[in-house]
Amino acid sequence: MIPDFSQQLLALALKQRSMAWNATLFHTLLGAYAHQMTQFCQQNTITIGISVSGRPTHLAEHLVGYCSHFIPIYLKTDENSTWNQQVQRTKAALSQAFKHQNVPFARILGQLPQEKQQNQIQVTFNLDMTMAIDLVDLQAQIIPQPVTSARYAMGLNVIPELDRLHFDLDYNTDYFKAETMQEFLVNLIELLQGALTDSGLTDNHYI
Repeated sequence: MIPDFSQQLLALALKQRSMAWNATLFHTLLGAYAHQMTQFCQQNTITIGISVSGRPTHLAEHLVGYCSHFIPIYLKTDENSTWNQQVQRTKAALSQAFKHQNVPFARILGQLPQEKQQNQIQVTFNLDMTMAIDLVDLQAQIIPQPVTSARYAMGLNVIPELDRLHFDLDYNTDYFKAETMQEFLVNLIELLQGALTDSGLTDNHYI
């Protein structure tokens, strides 16, 4: 896991920029992550797994416990796109995927041949709820939990806290080196900073 990487002002500024695009912070962050991933993989499509929870009332009446599962988001990117175009493309992909969020991903995999059931999702993304920590005259900070193994090749978790964003990047050490992932995260944050001036996506490339 890459240690917690915090960036001040990004949270509020990106929220305002997202609103200008008629989108949410989730759309903007996922769109940037998808673009960075396709640059990293040198391709123009990527499937990213996101976690969803909850079921329609009529399906959950007899359930007890926490309901959560992954849904795959198939995203296309274009290095010549503007930020607004990338965010809108991501927004549309999410909207389409959420129409099928009540079908557990495990059920979909179960319909595939055995040899195709593995490695369907290797990249994940999560945006936690905004955290406001106020302990009255006490200072508090978010400390990432130690991670000793990674279920997926790469997973990004973003935690908003007032005007700050915390980035945690988990990765499989069989695939990536720590310095490569550190560079990936730095480039992603630089890409997001470019969104504040609405500079083109081509202004940031993974090297």
